[in-house]
Amino acid sequence: MRIRGLSRSVLPVLATLSVLLSVPAWAAPPVPAVWVRRHVQFFYQSFTTRFTCDGLRNQIENMLLRLGARDVHVREIGCAGIGPQSSPGVDATLQVLVPAAAGQPHVAAAWRKVVLISGRASLEQAGDCDLAAQFRHKVLPVFPARDIVLRASCVPHLIDIGTYLSADVLFPVPPAHQGR
Repeated sequence: MRIRGLSRSVLPVLATLSVLLSVPAWAAPPVPAVWVRRHVQFFYQSFTTRFTCDGLRNQIENMLLRLGARDVHVREIGCAGIGPQSSPGVDATLQVLVPAAAGQPHVAAAWRKVVLISGRASLEQAGDCDLAAQFRHKVLPVFPARDIVLRASCVPHLIDIGTYLSADVLFPVPPAHQGR
């Protein structure tokens, strides 16, 4: 008997494969990690896209939270006046998960891929090329990130709709999934 073009003997293999592919990211053995306070100052410069001070603050805060930071406090610095600035900045304090030393009290964590800028930019995100490149080099190092991917072709006064930024960072494993 055939079901949708597949023989019955193939169905158990496909069922097993589908279960293996649906295993969540925290199914790997947990990584012992600890929360560490970090500080970063970031000044943004671009010939293509300008941010208001609160716009940059909101964007950086959102990116830090998406990367799993907690206790995030971001304030504006280097701002003069209202409206788009030539070089707005932020001062941020946050906590990030880092691998724990042997014997150190820890939380269970797992590596998870976070896509910060998808490469399928909306018109609003199309000017984020410089932000992605600068964030990757100046802010992302406060995280123990791995498998960082930055695809950007930043050309002054031209927007790049193909900008992509992702990284694997540590996230706490939900208690229900620890020890699985």
